[in-house]
Amino acid sequence: MDLDPVTQDIDIIDADHPSGLEHLNIDSDRYNMLGVLLRAQGPGPHPTAVILHGFPGHENNFDLAHAINRAGWNSVVFHYRGAWGSEGEFSFSNMIDDVHACLGHLRSPEWTETVWGERIALIGHSMGGWAAMMTAMEDPSIHEVAFLAGFNLGGLASFITESGFNRKIVEASFGPLVRPLGGADPITLIDEIEKNCEKWELIGKARRMTNLRILMVGASRDTTASPELHHMPLSRGLKYAGIPSLTELILDSDHNFSDRRIALCRTVINWLGS
Repeated sequence: MDLDPVTQDIDIIDADHPSGLEHLNIDSDRYNMLGVLLRAQGPGPHPTAVILHGFPGHENNFDLAHAINRAGWNSVVFHYRGAWGSEGEFSFSNMIDDVHACLGHLRSPEWTETVWGERIALIGHSMGGWAAMMTAMEDPSIHEVAFLAGFNLGGLASFITESGFNRKIVEASFGPLVRPLGGADPITLIDEIEKNCEKWELIGKARRMTNLRILMVGASRDTTASPELHHMPLSRGLKYAGIPSLTELILDSDHNFSDRRIALCRTVINWLGS
């Protein structure tokens, strides 16, 4: 590729197969989830990156989606049930089911000529990183997962159950975040986390990830998914489990990589192309 997809536009347009934006309506348990697919230029099918936003999803990573698209991949951004106008109720359990529903939709006959169903990468930011890992462990056809400022929900469960005071801290932090999430309230979400504490802990499942190529990008100034509590313990667990293909990096930035977006895009694209 002659162009730099991180900083340059496509200069030679394929008039027969140009890049473009497709609207997605994804069924998840009979509820409609909203999303878009950025179609790669050239005849398909193309490898596809599904970018999973976090909780609640103020950062959608569309700059990353467009850079990946210029690099010759389709990229998908969608909203879980109950999130940002999608039908249904939001829950952490639903997040995982919703990712599976998105994958099923992309592998349906409707998208056969566009999506190469055997190469779909999951790229999760924040809580989306946790959802990406959980989904990949349940879907053996997924071989590439990126964990960007990733959040280990099982680790949060351990914090919540330590004391009533800790539970109140999390409840207060969840309060402003549930506003774009239909059907969600902090107490119900925390109850759900406590109920699934062991099931949702990523570190103890590291040996189930040996078939994955994993990218982990943390942020040194992250106060939401602190690397010391989320990135580093999982990294140690993956290394101990003998994950054969683990790439990791800590960028000097905040949870949303606000001042390192170019570096983030380049890291992800280089990893996808390696």
